[in-house]
Amino acid sequence: MIKLSKLLNEALHKTVPEVLYHATFNALIPRIQSMGLLPEDDAILHNFEDIDPGVYLAEDPNAASSYVEVSENPKIPEDWFNEIVVIAIDTSTLDKNKFDVDPNVIPFEGDDDFRPFIYRGIIPPSSFIEIVDYD
Repeated sequence: MIKLSKLLNEALHKTVPEVLYHATFNALIPRIQSMGLLPEDDAILHNFEDIDPGVYLAEDPNAASSYVEVSENPKIPEDWFNEIVVIAIDTSTLDKNKFDVDPNVIPFEGDDDFRPFIYRGIIPPSSFIEIVDYD
């Protein structure tokens, strides 16, 4: 059986970069440093409704942050938006078979390279390169 994700990655010629970025709220960092980034977690951690479970990752820290800035989750306290952080992740420590292109993002016409990723597994804290404040 051929996996759709494999076909999508091949069709887009999208390889997983050595470093990807995940943005989140500073208030969640103690928990994330303890448990890692989890693909299925509390509703408070999801920025949008009806999305596939997974850890969403971008190739650029600014792009990652933009997804958090436009969150549609009304359970997220407003003051959390003042303390967004970006986690740089070493993808060489992760299972490449658990990566897919983000099914929620349609690439701009002529720019198939701009396509974030979804990781369908736990990203352990040992894969974190650094955590920085997003300004």
